[in-house]
Amino acid sequence: MLKNLSEKYPEYLSYADHAGIRNLSILKELKPIEILNNYYDAKN
Repeated sequence: MLKNLSEKYPEYLSYADHAGIRNLSILKELKPIEILNNYYDAKN
């Protein structure tokens, strides 16, 4: 799931899986209203 999210939102998330150690990095500040707007715009 994390890998899929990082592929869908590469400007916000970076995912790495090295030897079973999973790392998710947030690349820039996430604003809840932007996340909700993007989510609902994608569904319409």
